[in-house]
Amino acid sequence: MIPANAPYNTFGEDVLMYKRYGEWGNRRTETATDTYTAIAGAKGEIIHGWMYDLSYTYGWNQVMSQMSGVGNYAKLLQSYGLEQVDPTDSNSALVYNPSVCQASSGCVLSDPFKPLSSAAAAYSNYTSHDHYYYQLRDLNLRIHNNHVATMPWKGGGDVGFALGMEHRGEQLSYHLMPLWRLVIR
Repeated sequence: MIPANAPYNTFGEDVLMYKRYGEWGNRRTETATDTYTAIAGAKGEIIHGWMYDLSYTYGWNQVMSQMSGVGNYAKLLQSYGLEQVDPTDSNSALVYNPSVCQASSGCVLSDPFKPLSSAAAAYSNYTSHDHYYYQLRDLNLRIHNNHVATMPWKGGGDVGFALGMEHRGEQLSYHLMPLWRLVIR
């Protein structure tokens, strides 16, 4: 929202503005993904037909991503000499105050109705970085015997017994740059 008191706002009232900033260059996303999985196990006979099957699986997945050609909203507002009335509220009204730009090193006061200068674009440009990591640990143990007893009636088959357990652990972390919420999409 461009406030009515801004010198470049000739409409005499607050103006809602949407703009795609080509001055930051083309948007570009680069993503790298790595996935590794290892499984080890053993199986065999314990004693008298009792069998075991033991396995352990370990795996992880990592994704790193970066997006360039987007902007830092807070720095863009500074470039326009705009500040929020209540900085703790993202929906707060904006007021024109050119000193917010003058107080920030590298900031170039700009007009939102004109293209950004190369210095203003460099100041407000932003590249985001995210990191995602997932890890799996899974232990399985199964014990069974297919011939514990034979059914007493004619044609009765064998009675078997099986017991199993699994212990599974998963971990997920996702780290994004703290300024992500300040990025114009």
